[in-house]
Amino acid sequence: MLGLIKPGEEVILFAPYYDSYLATLSMAGAKVRCITLHPPHFSVPIEELKSTVSQETRAIFINTPHNPTGKMFTPEELNAIATLCIRNDVLVFFDEVYDKWAYDIDHVSIASLPGIYDELIGEDILFKRMEDWIGHNPYSLDMGSAIGTCFSHFYFHHSMQWAAAAALRAPDSYFVELKRDYMENRDILVEGLKDVEIQEMTMGMNLTLK
Repeated sequence: MLGLIKPGEEVILFAPYYDSYLATLSMAGAKVRCITLHPPHFSVPIEELKSTVSQETRAIFINTPHNPTGKMFTPEELNAIATLCIRNDVLVFFDEVYDKWAYDIDHVSIASLPGIYDELIGEDILFKRMEDWIGHNPYSLDMGSAIGTCFSHFYFHHSMQWAAAAALRAPDSYFVELKRDYMENRDILVEGLKDVEIQEMTMGMNLTLK
């Protein structure tokens, strides 16, 4: 954020959101404009989004699969966001760290849409799929000077970096098996919740335990 956002520039953020997003944007001096996603399906209000984008808008921040709701942005929503960003020269900050945990429908990445690549700033963190907190930049290295201004408070020893590089080369079959194991655990949880009369299991379901 520090390398791409100037103080006072607007960033559109969908609420509810992972708490670090707001803290990071605030540290960069961004003016955050929130658009609320409402239950039960947490659909993106496209018309509200269109009216929120202005000449001051630097970026739209999307997170899919979404933390904390579990919502997955639909192809129609992603296409609308991509079209809006291309038309207005607005960046897309996208966080898809839970992409391997899309169970009942396929995850669609906004990076797969035509014409949007030059507007994208992506985030990926290996620890969401395996142990250890390691991020990487699989996209264009042309913005190296901007990346150099990024703040990081995690540093990794040599052996962990080699392990991360090997993990990035893991075959798709590894994630198929991992996803199968997680689905089995999910199904056990869902059946248990039904036993305590929690019946509606929607894609955007979020549980808070007290």
